[in-house]
Amino acid sequence: MNYIKGDITDVKRGVLINGVNCQNAMGSGVARAYFMKWPTVKEQYHVWSNDEMVLGKFDAVVIEPDNLYVANCWTQEYFGSDGSVYADYTAVIASVAQAVLFAQRRGLEVYTPAVGCGLGGLKWPLVKELLDIIEATSGTPITYVEYQP
Repeated sequence: MNYIKGDITDVKRGVLINGVNCQNAMGSGVARAYFMKWPTVKEQYHVWSNDEMVLGKFDAVVIEPDNLYVANCWTQEYFGSDGSVYADYTAVIASVAQAVLFAQRRGLEVYTPAVGCGLGGLKWPLVKELLDIIEATSGTPITYVEYQP
């Protein structure tokens, strides 16, 4: 896995991973950076009803046709900021793997923050290991962007 520091919203070409919850609430973390720059990320997220938001699904939001997408990945059922674990490793694997396949079909690289590890509460070393497996089996490059706005 490649590693860079910077603002993930500065990426010009690729699929950007965005871990989201199934409660139709988006307002903090990297998700906030995405929708502040590209309001359609949040608008499209809200189009899905709670019944359609299922752990492990993903939805590609078109930012620049054929070049740039944000992949809303449903990685957690609930959300909070109390230090509890909300994200689910299995949901991270399932949704990110689908986003990687989407990117692969378009010849795009994948860029990810520490998905599920901020307010989601997962441990980055294990998530990174899982992403390394997805990258190795798919052959699609994944770059970890240590978010620094």
